[in-house]
Amino acid sequence: MDNRNLEHPVWAVYGLFRTARLNVKYYSVKLHRIERLNLLFQIVIAASLPSSTMAGYEIWKSGTGSLFWGALLVVASTFAFLQPFLKLSDKIKKYDSIINGYLTLDYDIQELSAKISNSGSYNKTHQKLYESALKRKKMVGVKEKGIKLDKSLRDKCKAEVDSELPSKNFYIPEE
Repeated sequence: MDNRNLEHPVWAVYGLFRTARLNVKYYSVKLHRIERLNLLFQIVIAASLPSSTMAGYEIWKSGTGSLFWGALLVVASTFAFLQPFLKLSDKIKKYDSIINGYLTLDYDIQELSAKISNSGSYNKTHQKLYESALKRKKMVGVKEKGIKLDKSLRDKCKAEVDSELPSKNFYIPEE
């Protein structure tokens, strides 16, 4: 934080703002990783199907080509076997839902922050908006249950948020 009034209740708003932004970044990276993995699985499985155009290439009939094709079939069959257990589509939907929840929260808190700054105060109306935002965070947070934390990714995203939203930029009312 900084040397301004650290006891002011408006800091809770800014803490929630940072939390929402952190979670948008964090889950966006996790979603991107899962989507890439899912795409890899789909490409390998599709390429190995007997009906695929790749299966008809002459190169697969030669010694090295036939070894490569055999390895591709082993990998593809392993991917096809693992796919239902990994539930990548379910994870994609879950992360997408979490991101949308945190994006909404981020927007709401950003709007609340602007209202506080524009009015020059942190009043009862702002406090009610903050309480509503806390309820939204709770609803989104419930969806995070069972997701393993990637601490290094979290730390990287936190550093980005600290850079984007430094405490010195937040308006602290004089009241």
